[in-house]
Amino acid sequence: MKLSLRHVAAIVVFAVLALPPMIASSSSSGGSAPAVAAPADTQQLRPVIPGADRYQEGKVFLEHADTWSYLEQPGVAPDSQYQVLTGNVVFRKNDMFMYCDSAHFYEAANSFDAFSNVRMEQGDTLFVYADELEYSGVDEMAVLYAYPGKKVRL
Repeated sequence: MKLSLRHVAAIVVFAVLALPPMIASSSSSGGSAPAVAAPADTQQLRPVIPGADRYQEGKVFLEHADTWSYLEQPGVAPDSQYQVLTGNVVFRKNDMFMYCDSAHFYEAANSFDAFSNVRMEQGDTLFVYADELEYSGVDEMAVLYAYPGKKVRL
């Protein structure tokens, strides 16, 4: 298995409230944040979040985004297809809220990648801040990254 420098530079692994949900923290040794612009041939829409039971066990929900775009990629597995979300993005998993400026949401895989001003909050006791987040709702695993010269904060 080949790991990127971001994954090799893991600093801290700690439990969040109960196992197996865990958060791993690392520093990014790459350049600037990845571009999260929508493909040119997609439309940007204001998302409408349907009413649903937000406490479905193990499910990640999109609560808010200023804009949403999606372009189905032929020949790509459904778990690898993603929606592009920008502006005040909010995700929810049970009582955990995750905020960011933009994200790639892999709804079929129940996961997302968050970019810029990432914040995780659970109740009034857990607050985590980072520049990027890779979250897997299936594994309940979050990997947080800081840009060069910055740190992930808990």
